[in-house]
Amino acid sequence: MKHLLLALVVLVSGCASTTEQPTQVELTGKLLGSYVSTSSGLLKGTILYITDPDSLQRISAVGNGNPNQVLLSHKDQAFLSKFAGNTVKVTGELNTQHSDPFHTDFELKVQEIAEQK
Repeated sequence: MKHLLLALVVLVSGCASTTEQPTQVELTGKLLGSYVSTSSGLLKGTILYITDPDSLQRISAVGNGNPNQVLLSHKDQAFLSKFAGNTVKVTGELNTQHSDPFHTDFELKVQEIAEQK
């Protein structure tokens, strides 16, 4: 009985853990700027729209949510703007982080970005 209870406690604690480790990924998609009007002002974000099946699969493996839109973050947000409207390959850390204003369930901290031709 002790062993059964111990196994049950380990199982429940493993399932209850909600901390997600960021996952290193490379994604391909179209980069677009997004503006959202809120009560505190205008928010600007950069969204990666994904249609590439391999990229969609990588995102779905990280967590639940809509894998077609990923909010990008970079220490220099203006740097991302020069890629707007282009198809890009982005490398970085993917987290499951819901963003209500931009309607995304994932965030990618950009480490590298390159335009695809």
